[in-house]
Amino acid sequence: MQVFRKSVLFFILGSMSLSTQAIVVDGQIDDWSLVALSHNDPVDDQQSDDQDFVRLSITNDAYNLYLLVEFENPVSLRTDDLRLYLDADNDVSTGTLYAGRGMDFSWDFDRNRGTSTLTSRGDIGRGNLVERVAPDVPSIHHEIAISLEALPSARTGEAIHIALIEENGFDRIPDMGSIPYILSGPLAVQPVPIDTNKSQDAIRVVSWNLWRDSPFKSANQAAFVRILNALRPDVVMFQEIYDTSTNTVLDYFRNNLQIGSGESWQAARQHDCITVSRFPITGNWPSANNIVTRLDTVDELGGYLLIGNAHFPCCENESGRILEAGNILQVINTHLGDPLGSPQAVIIGGDLNSGGVAPELIDLTSTSLQLEMASPRHVYQYDQYTWGSLGSSWGSSRLDFLLFDPTTIFRHKAFIVDTDMIPEDALNQLGLLADDTFISDHLPLVFDIKSPHLPDNLQADPMEGDGSTTSAWWGQINGYDYPLIHHQDLGWLWLYDSGSGYWYVDENEKWFWTSPDHYPWNWIPKY
Repeated sequence: MQVFRKSVLFFILGSMSLSTQAIVVDGQIDDWSLVALSHNDPVDDQQSDDQDFVRLSITNDAYNLYLLVEFENPVSLRTDDLRLYLDADNDVSTGTLYAGRGMDFSWDFDRNRGTSTLTSRGDIGRGNLVERVAPDVPSIHHEIAISLEALPSARTGEAIHIALIEENGFDRIPDMGSIPYILSGPLAVQPVPIDTNKSQDAIRVVSWNLWRDSPFKSANQAAFVRILNALRPDVVMFQEIYDTSTNTVLDYFRNNLQIGSGESWQAARQHDCITVSRFPITGNWPSANNIVTRLDTVDELGGYLLIGNAHFPCCENESGRILEAGNILQVINTHLGDPLGSPQAVIIGGDLNSGGVAPELIDLTSTSLQLEMASPRHVYQYDQYTWGSLGSSWGSSRLDFLLFDPTTIFRHKAFIVDTDMIPEDALNQLGLLADDTFISDHLPLVFDIKSPHLPDNLQADPMEGDGSTTSAWWGQINGYDYPLIHHQDLGWLWLYDSGSGYWYVDENEKWFWTSPDHYPWNWIPKY
């Protein structure tokens, strides 16, 4: 017997707690709008025509002390003589005397090094104090992240005292003394961990610079295999594979990662960039030392996937990065015009060596293609750094990026894996060891993507970034975790596509069937 009943089900969603806005050190300052503590500095009070402070803003989260330094004119922290002083233990008797206090740390930004009276080594480098700075280009605003691990006052609740000096013009902030800052808490609050499991219907793309073939050296092979098995990628963009053959790389996938029946791992290469895919590679084209590859993802995304795998020039070669960004855009735009009969989605990623806001990133996101940054963060932290080397004078930086076309790709999740920052129980579940990602100086970036288009018979618009969309016949829904959806009236539902309509299960485990021709009526099986 068939019973029809009009949909009158309403469910109350569980309440969700919202955390305070996190500071992301990326050269953008919108996330500082709610920061209350700032110290203004008089204009033109420097002793020469050099840099002039305007304002210093201060805040913290559970991991870092954050400073936003503002100048009258653009400053490059690579070349200008900015020095930071910190009294990190609220003890005048310890440290080097400056501004009437015992300063435990001093940090030279142009050297990316400093001194400490609280550590066994007086000379300190990357990771021991200043974790990240952005942008990596001249700017009137500079964000600075300082590890709370280095600050004893973070554990005692006492004030940290801060002072900055521009040693060319001798401008100081504050002009006299130092700025006290008491850390706000609770410091034990953790960011919500990212679920590293790949969800149903998602394609997992991984980008990873392998530091001159390091994972293929005998001592690192086991860690490399553990990471591959933990991440279980569908597509991988490798950089810095110089001396390892493409077939050797493929053997690691064929021997260690099972894929579907009838599928085979394939690879395309240009110089040190290798793209490995379980989807058929239907074309690939060089772009300087970079490569653009077309993958047949029609069944998964409703179209093909064009992936630009890039390793841009390092360090001061800004013009080289701009040139290669333009070249890879040109190659992609050319092949977007190929007559395929199906649409094409676009991802560009890799080791862009951009260090933050930079001209080549502006080109990639705002010229011929309106790409967005996937903006992965660490699984258990708000940090976004992707590179760090203990032997380098450079600080931990965000050098690796993933960019995508939001009109053709739905960003389901994005994260960075640093095994040294993942709790032991989570490592055990993933089958990883704490030092596994030490096999490279770069960290793997993970990007799970889906089609923004829900099944045709839902007659829904492309999903927004949060998964929301409108079905022409079913109303407002959220398909972020499709086939789990949230309906504006019916609450959480699990959908089963029957071709002409949908079976769905509600939160009370009751079954219903409906279709565009029958809604708002549902067929309910009678048991």
